[in-house]
Amino acid sequence: LKLMNSITRHDIRNKVSVLSGYLALIEDIVVNDEVAALLAPMKGTISAITRQIEFSKLYQDLGERKPEWIPIHDILPIAQVPPNITFIEEIPDLDVYADPMLEKVFENLLDNTIRHGGDVHSIRISVDSCDNGLCIIWEDDGTGIPDEEKPHIFERGYGKNTGLGLYLISNILAITGLNITETGKPGKGARFEIHCYLGSYRIRKS
Repeated sequence: LKLMNSITRHDIRNKVSVLSGYLALIEDIVVNDEVAALLAPMKGTISAITRQIEFSKLYQDLGERKPEWIPIHDILPIAQVPPNITFIEEIPDLDVYADPMLEKVFENLLDNTIRHGGDVHSIRISVDSCDNGLCIIWEDDGTGIPDEEKPHIFERGYGKNTGLGLYLISNILAITGLNITETGKPGKGARFEIHCYLGSYRIRKS
């Protein structure tokens, strides 16, 4: 199945590249508002297919390697934060026992903030005690998530793009029994809490 998935992804990528090439040729040959209006959703669909193909690769690799102790400082996507957003890190020397794809959790949280946060000026990551363990908190000062959407944001396919980022996050964390919730207030920013139970984390003393 892995081999077939890999071959299928490769074939689809090739066909998507061909479609993209023909669309580019059409744009060069025919330039008017009516054609542009027809081409825009086609290009958007091609982008969506590409993202879904990449997601299938990520999801196939999920659980392939054994969980390990991962230093949170080492996997934060600080270099990917746009220059107009201040990134505030307030966590100790913390290791979490998780799937090696834990890095993708924070990459997708950053992507979610950039795509859907609106006018975001700062992102803060910190820790706090919670029931039977510790919470890693990722929060921003953007528009937040409406209350009616909160129960659905971690479902597959829910969202404005592919709806796969937060779904992937919850699955990566679930491999070692971790879970994530969103507790922000609409209009005041999003707040994601990653719940780590006793035994799934350790704080290194300097």
